Amino acid sequence: MVSAANINAPGQIVIAGSRAAVDRAGARAKAMGAKRVIPLKVSAPFHCALMRPAEARLAPELRGLAVSRLASRWWPTWTGAAA
Repeated sequence: MVSAANINAPGQIVIAGSRAAVDRAGARAKAMGAKRVIPLKVSAPFHCALMRPAEARLAPELRGLAVSRLASRWWPTWTGAAA
């Protein structure tokens, strides 16, 4: 199983899935003309369906958390201006 995890920019797509499926998809992308395929060193297949068991397990805990407004200002990296 492999799926798009993020579209960083046109022509720069991050995929996620089982290691074997990602390896096969990377090889196919190269064979189809991809300029580069860079395997990312990550601890889990984030942003794909393989994380659903963790989602189901964490959902009850997350529902119990209180969420509040930000207590401090933040600065977007793309402008550098305070938001």
